[in-house]
Amino acid sequence: MLEGLRKIGKSYPMVQTKVEESGEHVVMGTGELYLDSVFHDLRKLYAQVEIKVSEPFVAISETVMQASAVRCFGETPNKKNQISMMAEPYDHGLSDVI
Repeated sequence: MLEGLRKIGKSYPMVQTKVEESGEHVVMGTGELYLDSVFHDLRKLYAQVEIKVSEPFVAISETVMQASAVRCFGETPNKKNQISMMAEPYDHGLSDVI
């Protein structure tokens, strides 16, 4: 199992694993579909063991404290699509409404 988790860490760069005090292994990733792929590969390719998976837990921890001073800009390689953005904090109370 541990060797399988090490291989998953190399194959999927956005995956993080940790061991809780209870001995439970926690796998963290960027989305449910991404984690489904991770667990499929862990079961079939790397660890070849059956894994009990709990319901996913979503934690949102990003925040913006003040407006950014720099405009972020990006474009596609063919130069046909462009995007620019600036970060600003939400109005007070908006997070409660959401």
